[in-house]
Amino acid sequence: SLLRGWAHGPLTGNITLVASWKQNEIEEPVETFPYEDKDYNLLISHTGQNKTLYFTGTMSGYYASTSENLVEAVLVNVIKVEGGFNLYVKSTNKYINVVVSGTYNNFKYEDTASTVWTYDETNKALLTKVGEQELFVGTRGTYYTGGIYTIENLTAEDYYPAYLEEAK
Repeated sequence: SLLRGWAHGPLTGNITLVASWKQNEIEEPVETFPYEDKDYNLLISHTGQNKTLYFTGTMSGYYASTSENLVEAVLVNVIKVEGGFNLYVKSTNKYINVVVSGTYNNFKYEDTASTVWTYDETNKALLTKVGEQELFVGTRGTYYTGGIYTIENLTAEDYYPAYLEEAK
């Protein structure tokens, strides 16, 4: 107590109380981003065809080419940005973007990042938003190429989202 000795009789005269304390500096927690500083494969588990499809870093028309051969898979890095992350393909020095062409949203490898991605852990899917449309990367039906699809199809029976997996 600041007034120890009070029980030994009344204090008389002027009393100066001096208080000092060391203010604890509160360190803000460092926000960790679990995807940085790792190499990933971008792949699709195509359960309809019982195949694992790895993105190769090349295009087939408006779609991303894939291969069942892990040796052909490109390494992808995740770069944190405001609102999510960019996807950077190490071997080609390109970014994975969505490019609007008329009424279509197309997959494209480009020199600069223009698409901010997020990751849906529950559905193992890469998501983005173009205007008001929520989109994901994946494939559908019996196709073996990567494309861009609307979020309404994410859990549809014949659609298969792409996801990141630490490189093997």
